[in-house]
Amino acid sequence: MKTLKLMLVILVATLSASASLAQEKPAKLAKRIAPIVFNGTEYHFRWSQGGQFEFTPSGQENLDAWTDMLTIWD
Repeated sequence: MKTLKLMLVILVATLSASASLAQEKPAKLAKRIAPIVFNGTEYHFRWSQGGQFEFTPSGQENLDAWTDMLTIWD
């Protein structure tokens, strides 16, 4: 659990350090943000706005029809 918390803190710090990330288009931004592994599942960046970053697993790219999602606030 400590490792997961540390990973999330590092991710949030990385997102905070780059204000330009929030202004990029999601497809371009997805190439710059590494996936998050949580509970054995790899979550990929899908969308961001106003400091909110959303990640879903492979196969759940459609944000209108997802079942698993991680949301990180900056």
